[in-house]
Amino acid sequence: MQSERGRQETTEKASTTKRRLGHVVVHVDAPANPQSKSFSSGSLLIGAGNGCDLVIENRTVSRHHVRLSIADSGVELVDVGSRNGTFLNGQRIGTALISSDAVLRLGTVSVRLELTGQNASTGGVAQFGRYAGKSAAVYRVVEQLKAASQSDIPLLLEGESGTGKELVANAIHENSPQRRRLFIATNCGALDRQLACSELFGHARGSFTGASQERVGLFEQAHEGTLLLDEVGELPLDVQPILLRALETGSITRLGDSRARAVRVRIIAATNRNLREEVRLGRFRQDLFFRLAALRIELPPLRSRKEDIEYLALGFMQEFGMLELPSELLETFKVYFWPGNVRELRNAIKGYSVVHALPPEILERRSSIRCDAPALDVTVPYHEHKKRLNDVFVRSYLELLLRQTSGNQSEAARISGLDRSHLNRLVAQFLR
Repeated sequence: MQSERGRQETTEKASTTKRRLGHVVVHVDAPANPQSKSFSSGSLLIGAGNGCDLVIENRTVSRHHVRLSIADSGVELVDVGSRNGTFLNGQRIGTALISSDAVLRLGTVSVRLELTGQNASTGGVAQFGRYAGKSAAVYRVVEQLKAASQSDIPLLLEGESGTGKELVANAIHENSPQRRRLFIATNCGALDRQLACSELFGHARGSFTGASQERVGLFEQAHEGTLLLDEVGELPLDVQPILLRALETGSITRLGDSRARAVRVRIIAATNRNLREEVRLGRFRQDLFFRLAALRIELPPLRSRKEDIEYLALGFMQEFGMLELPSELLETFKVYFWPGNVRELRNAIKGYSVVHALPPEILERRSSIRCDAPALDVTVPYHEHKKRLNDVFVRSYLELLLRQTSGNQSEAARISGLDRSHLNRLVAQFLR
């Protein structure tokens, strides 16, 4: 068996040959000795005991609380048996691999990690399965996905159409303890009440017209595996309490049958709707929402991670056998809004690889997406000039947003993240 020293030497060697991490800086927001600590190899033990490399003076921190080690693709975190736990993104963790800046909670104490440098083996790419990117948004999501894959509690994936929710769900399954069992996906938006119950829970022979033989439902098929409920926000309202009961009891009953059958399934739900708003409007049960959203991860739209566009485009180019991607094409991609997100980008490159032309909607919107800001004039007072530039941005953003949503201000508010009343005031101020 490899010794502790041998493992440490192996880790240090890997960090030297595969990484340009530079160093990790640990900052503590409570009395500590030292208050901050940096390291670039080996490991760092944090706790309240005098033998730790970083000693935190707080009674909610255990004597030996957490160990950080330089790993091949980031910083490896191991909770070494703390009393009050180690938390990342609100989730209690035992182990985690951290590849970007992060904030941990040890007991009640916040500890901030700053990582400098990039991973030389991947070119600074954060990746989980086929979900990948170089942006800070993707780094954060990848860390959440890695933690979520080690659990079996229900997970809600939120994000616009085309952001990769089914791709991510499949990757979570492949990296989970359930990976040797089935991963099954179903689209809840295509199910009415009878079909939904039959699809999810199965039915007995003769239970309804056309039921000529018994059917095993998806819950039973996915026993000890993973079941993805895609577009769960569109699940019929009268089916929702049946789903809730199955989740609460861990058992299902086939249509036309009276026998309850125990099932153990990791549920991943996905939606492009705002389920909190659906609950408020009475279209989705609040108790089911809370049951499905034990963990929530939101996948960012492509327009908020534009530094990933070139990386993704080059990957799709290789997928479709293209030898080069014209620089003008890349520039067009970088200023386009991408309402269909990564799926639309992939389809655009696929189409271009066949006919060497962009879809007209991309070409039509190219010029409208650019903001023509006024030239800087240092003779104008700072705050006055800042207001002028901000006004140009707000006006251009609103014009594009409303064009994108065909004037639908509810959809515009959802996309922009603005409160509807705030959006109305901005439209009245800048566009009327």
